[in-house]
Amino acid sequence: MTTLAKTHSTVRALSALTLLAAALAGCVPSRDAGPELVELCRPDTVPDKPLRIGTLEVSPGTFDARLSVNDTYNEYGVHIALNQVDAQRLATLTRSTLNQRLPLRIGDVVISEPIVRTPILDGRILISGSFTRMGAEDVVRQISPPCLRLATSEEAAEPEAAAAGSGRE
Repeated sequence: MTTLAKTHSTVRALSALTLLAAALAGCVPSRDAGPELVELCRPDTVPDKPLRIGTLEVSPGTFDARLSVNDTYNEYGVHIALNQVDAQRLATLTRSTLNQRLPLRIGDVVISEPIVRTPILDGRILISGSFTRMGAEDVVRQISPPCLRLATSEEAAEPEAAAAGSGRE
């Protein structure tokens, strides 16, 4: 290989590395990018329990709970979005409990006890702090709707067998 060919090869390699570095620089997530919200469901083995925010009891299935994930910074939490009626009730409650602790419970277990610094007017709550991913997932699963279960082939065949045995066609 001639000196000129080596120079052209080196320039092309450096150009490719420069383009790669520029592309990767654009892939670094911004701290402002925000967390990803992941939908989970409650397994059959986990009992249905109400969510209690202070004196407000929120019925299962009337709100949305998701895992809040920011893997870049190893931050995990529980994002809850209440329906409009419960959001109004929460706004009233948080207005009356400013600078006080407001326990959040699943059933009778306190999962967090934040101090209310400002009223929560939009019905959206992010419970964060020292959660591990597994800990946050556990909380979300406890208050999420049940997982959809697909019928096995035997369960799917049972209604057909019952219909066949009844003499109907």
